[in-house]
Amino acid sequence: MFRTRKEKLLEKALRQFVGDHVADRVLRLGEEGLGPHWEKRELSLAFFDVASFSCLAGSTPEDSALLIYEYMSLVTQGIVETGGVVDGFYGDSIFGYWGASGAVNHAGQSVQCAIETTRRLEQWASRRAASGAPALKAKIGVHSGPVGLGIYGTNERLKFTAMGDAVNLACGLCNLCPTHSASCLVSQTTLQKTHFQESFRSIGELSLKGQEQALEVFALLG
Repeated sequence: MFRTRKEKLLEKALRQFVGDHVADRVLRLGEEGLGPHWEKRELSLAFFDVASFSCLAGSTPEDSALLIYEYMSLVTQGIVETGGVVDGFYGDSIFGYWGASGAVNHAGQSVQCAIETTRRLEQWASRRAASGAPALKAKIGVHSGPVGLGIYGTNERLKFTAMGDAVNLACGLCNLCPTHSASCLVSQTTLQKTHFQESFRSIGELSLKGQEQALEVFALLG
């Protein structure tokens, strides 16, 4: 089917703004793909952030934009390369998830991403420090569990995302990283399903919001 240059541009923009997974649904279903809809899924979820980001962003909007671009590019690369989906950018935090495509090893994919992205961010931080820029510390939280995956929102604005306690737990682990001097925290729920156990150390059981029982948590070594 012949498409005009404008139609191609609109599709490209749609994919860049909402991702291939959402664009494919809308293009396939048309208006039916725009209505509220969700299904219960088991996913692995991760939040990526930088401690004290606002203090590092720079004195000008240009400095801030460059820093954010470099940081988000590294994280996005890690998520996509391991089969994940970039849900969105929330300030300087990035939310991604694995398993939406039906991958069985989504826990392993998420932890692999966390490990590789931690290393990339550390190398990036070293390059920044060598040039005299302020030091920065990444923080990543990973958890697996049931979520509602689909389209949420109103008639005016819609969002394809994952929602549920498992999402909140992944975010909570990310926020706890500085407390435990860790760059990456992963729940036992996720780590036990992978072959990366030797790369982590247990920091004990933690009581997290949204979790009825204490959850054993592991910190990335190194």
